[in-house]
Amino acid sequence: MDGSEFELRFKSNGSDHGEPLNFGNTVGLVGTRQFNGKAEKVDFGILTMGQSAGECPECRSYAFTTDLSDAEFESIVRSWRVAVLPGNRKAAAKYTHFPLRVNVHHRHRTIRTPEELSIQWDRIFTPKYLSRIKKDLPHDMLGENSSLLVMLGPGDVYFGDKGIEILNLPN
Repeated sequence: MDGSEFELRFKSNGSDHGEPLNFGNTVGLVGTRQFNGKAEKVDFGILTMGQSAGECPECRSYAFTTDLSDAEFESIVRSWRVAVLPGNRKAAAKYTHFPLRVNVHHRHRTIRTPEELSIQWDRIFTPKYLSRIKKDLPHDMLGENSSLLVMLGPGDVYFGDKGIEILNLPN
């Protein structure tokens, strides 16, 4: 933190039809930044899921992991969740990069094939773990350039450019 103070308001693109602006109907935030007794104008744009990476290539959240647009990458994560939650093993395996690392109780094991994943399914995807995955939203996921992976939720699942790579099971 550099001690900056911001005074911001929502920026309209005219589509709000006179309704109060909020994060759902705005295109950004505009205002001023106060720092060391000086004021400067600021204008923060908001990139939505509907925008393509071509509209704002430097804004792509997952560029360090994949060449896919954010919407395409998040679609893969959503498809994996849609398969995992009801127990569709075959569909979930399509979005899994093998070998898959499964971390549990400070140990890990490796799942090498879709068949092995199916055999281990009930030991991995317990009701407790599924309830966590159900709460994890595949939007605005965090990642780090050093690992080239993106995490779903608070690190429950890690995705790379070829699909799911790491599962962190709850203790």
